[in-house]
Amino acid sequence: MAKVNANDRATLERVYPKDEFVNDAARNDLPNAIVRGVRVGSAPDDTGGFELERAARHVGEPETPHFLAPHNGQDYQRFLDDVIAVAQQFGFRTEETPGQGDPRIKGLRQ
Repeated sequence: MAKVNANDRATLERVYPKDEFVNDAARNDLPNAIVRGVRVGSAPDDTGGFELERAARHVGEPETPHFLAPHNGQDYQRFLDDVIAVAQQFGFRTEETPGQGDPRIKGLRQ
């Protein structure tokens, strides 16, 4: 995953350029089994940095809030706004997850 910054739109545009957005939107509106877009990998840190990657999912997979797919007629800048909003709302926060020695994960494991 690439590191982008919610406060620097150019970082998002480098990972998911407008031409890729347009191509994915056109393909997503065709009847096919794969939906293409981006996946948010983390919530923004204190400086606005978060992880973002190009991604695809099968239409049979359940939708998740951290995967966004463009469609024709969608505005590119608004899509990037949506990516930032999703990162802020649904992003994975590593500091909130249990690590080794955390009492929440003690006990028997299968």
